[in-house]
Amino acid sequence: MISYNLMFFNDNETDVDLLQYEPIAVSVIALLDNAGNEPISIGLHGDWGAGKSSVLAMVQANLASKKKTLCLKFNSWTFQGFEDAKLVLLESLINGILDARPKSVKVKEQAKGLLKQINWLKVAKHAGGLAYNVATGLPSPQQIGGLSNFAKSLLAKGHDAITTTDMDAILCTAKELVSTPDHSASTVPSQVHEFRRDFTTLLDEAGIEKLVILVDDLDRCLPITIIETLEAIRLFLFVERSAFVIAVDETMVEYAVRQHFPDLPGRISPQVYSRNYLEKLIQVPFRIPALGSSETRTYITLLLIEQQLNAEEFAPYLELARKLLMMPWISNGLDRAKIEESIGDVPSKINSSLTLAAQLTPLLTAGTKGNPRQIKRFLNTLILRESIAEARGFNKMIKRPILAKLMLLERFALDEYEQLIAMIATSRDGKPEQIKMLEKGNTKRGTLGDSEPVANWSKNPTVQQWLDLDPKLGGIDLRPYAFVTRDKRMFSGVNGGLGIHEALYEKLKGGALSASGQREAVKKLVDADARAIFDTLREDVLKESSLASKPNEMEGLILLAESHPNLQLPLIDILKSRTPSDLGAWVVSGWNKAFSSEPAQAAFKRLYKTWMNQTENKALRKSATATAKINKIET
Repeated sequence: MISYNLMFFNDNETDVDLLQYEPIAVSVIALLDNAGNEPISIGLHGDWGAGKSSVLAMVQANLASKKKTLCLKFNSWTFQGFEDAKLVLLESLINGILDARPKSVKVKEQAKGLLKQINWLKVAKHAGGLAYNVATGLPSPQQIGGLSNFAKSLLAKGHDAITTTDMDAILCTAKELVSTPDHSASTVPSQVHEFRRDFTTLLDEAGIEKLVILVDDLDRCLPITIIETLEAIRLFLFVERSAFVIAVDETMVEYAVRQHFPDLPGRISPQVYSRNYLEKLIQVPFRIPALGSSETRTYITLLLIEQQLNAEEFAPYLELARKLLMMPWISNGLDRAKIEESIGDVPSKINSSLTLAAQLTPLLTAGTKGNPRQIKRFLNTLILRESIAEARGFNKMIKRPILAKLMLLERFALDEYEQLIAMIATSRDGKPEQIKMLEKGNTKRGTLGDSEPVANWSKNPTVQQWLDLDPKLGGIDLRPYAFVTRDKRMFSGVNGGLGIHEALYEKLKGGALSASGQREAVKKLVDADARAIFDTLREDVLKESSLASKPNEMEGLILLAESHPNLQLPLIDILKSRTPSDLGAWVVSGWNKAFSSEPAQAAFKRLYKTWMNQTENKALRKSATATAKINKIET
């Protein structure tokens, strides 16, 4: 097997600051220091991929040297789906303090009491939910004791899923978990105050003068997870000597609040309410600014030349870049002229990288809106496609600047890109005459043959800017480039690149609201492309530890199956691949359009019957039985 050296740009937070974000981290630390003992919450806002996680990593690294400051990082997305987000956050922080002070007996005893209080929530939730309050948290011992009568009343009404003996056994275990002789609080507010007091005592016993909690990836979570995490911070953990740095796209929090409070009075705007909610929780908001043109150029240049140089060789370029980024408004960024002026002659091995950075900067600045992650994804896809060409043996026919230019059109003007691919496919030698005319500015009707839609290219400023970029494409055989950009192997390559359909994939995986507007785009897909996107979404779903709640990606899978019947049986296979215990009641309905073909309908009926007859998931069996008449499925 031939092995190729495929480099790519890792999307994780990095120790090397290529974006001059260190001043942001230093400013955050200064805010934490100036707060003294007062609790403080800092919102680190920015779009998905703006670099929030990298700033948090810098904050954490800077705080590591402060002996009486404990910095703990909580990744909400990592724990989503395992348990209630509120419980996971509380438990993780207490265990984090335990790990930091492993030899302290007093810390262990105090932490044990707090963990026991958290166990009340777990027991209450799993034993029926009477005492479980999503909005405020801790139940009282009296409330938990009341579960016995509640459970038995359910049994009296005919709910035979759990016997009285079973429930008594659960309650016996619950009382053992939560029994504390000196616990006298009986109301939810008093429970909250007691937890906060005990948590403060834990900080005292641990000798922690400042507890800094870094909350990351909250904007990747479901709305309920976002709300539960924020409520845990607001109610239980916002105590003296505590500080939170919450990295989140504020628009996602606003969306979660609107979802959580859908029935606000008419006089209250959901958007206004959601923003007020966020403002009350976060005292100091800070938004990471998008990269401008000079910053984008510097970032692209650093990414590319870092791959060509060792650490010692790279150091002077990074130092020069940081000087230029101090005042980006008076600089064009890290370019050839600045390097020659400050460092000397440009080494031949980075010459092409500087050329490519100059070519990519104008459109990547506008198209990605200065988003570092999108810039990395573009470069990764470029490198992947070059690797595909090499693996197929025609890499000498591919020139990087030309490939990059075609990818820019693909990324930022998909309709025009599809028109270009059609022109290449129908041309005799892969050299469309229309491109020559367009590059010369000749877009009058009648001059472009049968490709009259191409005349509209002149109305799109992005396309016009693209046409002006070097290199010019007129007279170049573009067939190998068209082939490599449409090769289906790119669907399983580095970073999951989806080529021309990556934007559609992102929308289809975003849930009902995001996917619903893509129906027409999905209908236009050829079956091979639809299957490629389907397979990628399926992999996302199969990575989920449980399907107790409906994955966001499922909406996209359903939409694909509606328009492409050949995907209906593979969609059923996803459901069949999970045991009933892994499924939530949501699976019993909502499939009418997704399973329109006769084979799919028959297969789904068979699967439905297994859900109705199984015994390991009683909630699923009950839901399936209740809706059997609607689905016309005989038991």
